[in-house]
Amino acid sequence: MPQIFEIFGYPIADQSEAAESNRRAARCPFMGRDCDGGGNRYASQIDLSRNSALAAIFPEHSKLASGVCSIQGNLDLLIG
Repeated sequence: MPQIFEIFGYPIADQSEAAESNRRAARCPFMGRDCDGGGNRYASQIDLSRNSALAAIFPEHSKLASGVCSIQGNLDLLIG
């Protein structure tokens, strides 16, 4: 089963100050600006008016990209 590998440009296990800072700001370190969701920008937007817990973390946003940059899965499942 695929698992999230990166959030806002950093591996999920990365707890460095740079990684945490970008996550709190919902920023893409590759573009140097807010994450726009990339190729999934329209499917991955989270409406923060429907999620008060996330809205409290990201008060300057009304919608937020999921921040999932890449997933990691079992290649055997993909190639059969």
